[in-house]
Amino acid sequence: PCLERSLDPMNLADVFVGLARRWPGRTALISPALTLTYDQLAARAEQSAREFRLRGVTPGANIGIGIRNNAETLVSMIALWMLGATAVPLDFRASGAERNLLASEFDLYAIIEDRRFPAPGYESIFIDGSWPDQIGRHDSSPLTNDADDAAAIIGLTSGTTGRPVGI
Repeated sequence: PCLERSLDPMNLADVFVGLARRWPGRTALISPALTLTYDQLAARAEQSAREFRLRGVTPGANIGIGIRNNAETLVSMIALWMLGATAVPLDFRASGAERNLLASEFDLYAIIEDRRFPAPGYESIFIDGSWPDQIGRHDSSPLTNDADDAAAIIGLTSGTTGRPVGI
């Protein structure tokens, strides 16, 4: 009988929001730079999503994430899923030229990054020490997402060729 029920469409961001409702005070994320409860994680992701939307991120967009902070990487992924965008984790060590190539080959609208590169061939969403203040001005109430067919993540591997391919 359970398998016969129809489920409302949901994505991975909805799972984190649901966990925040169920266990708001339970620790969800621990890193050297950031420790968040599920409630705080959902709120920070929603604030980041609002900032990403202001920066032009739309449903279905492929967005690279090339930052060193693993906690902020997870928050960014959840925020992108909230917008119906696809997260594409990149090696944070990639040079500007490598990022331009990846942006071209994987149709990346933007790359979330913590280092500035000269004249990039993509939109740069720069995350630095001021990021919490930037997103803190945004509402953290739940977002609505009308896109239900975007991929959650595109993983890249170069195998033995040294040239990234999507999986």
